Parts: sequence; structure tokens; C-alpha cells
Amino acid sequence: MINVQHERVNKGAILSWEPVAGATSYTVYFDREAINPDSPASGTESQTCNGSPCYVGGMGNGVYNIVVTATGANARSNNVAIINGALNDTGADQCGNVVSNDIDCSADGASVPGGA
Repeated sequence: MINVQHERVNKGAILSWEPVAGATSYTVYFDREAINPDSPASGTESQTCNGSPCYVGGMGNGVYNIVVTATGANARSNNVAIINGALNDTGADQCGNVVSNDIDCSADGASVPGGA
């Protein structure tokens, strides 16, 4: 299993992961819809990376789902959701929940406004 870490940057994300034995390159799939890690849908945007870290650009504001697969090795990540840029037209880029505000919106357990 590839464990993907990410850092938001303008119009994209910097992704990182531990190298996978036997991998010759990595394919990063990204889309606004959830991605099936076992079989990314035709038309899902993708980018080839030679290793980690890897910058993935071309993302507008909003939620993106990312899956990383290793070429030459039988390894992949789960679907990882990230929030890129402002969440809405107010320029907000932090989340909140019933306990506190200004929570990082990395989607790694943070509550998304209006979400459950």
C-alpha cells in the first residue's frame, strides 16, 4: 500500500510517499469525483512521476481525489481527498466543526463545512 502525504500549493499539490521496491515510475490519478483505486475510470486526469516528491498541477479550487499507483510493482494508494485553494468565493481556506474553527482542510479527518 502506498501511503500518500500531501501539501497544498497554488493550483496543485506536492505529493510524497515511500519508494516501492520494483517500481519504475508512478502514475498519479486525480479527479473531482472519487477514484476507484483498483481501476481508475477512463478520462480521469493522470500524471507520471519518476518518484517522490511529485508536484501535481492543473487543479482549480475545490476537492480533488488522488490515487497513486506504482508502475512495475503491485502497489497503489487508497483514494486520498485533498482540498485545493479557497473553499468558496469568500477566499476561506480553513474548515471548522462544532468544536473549533481554523482546522486544516486536508480531508484527513477534518470536517468539511456542511458535511457530516
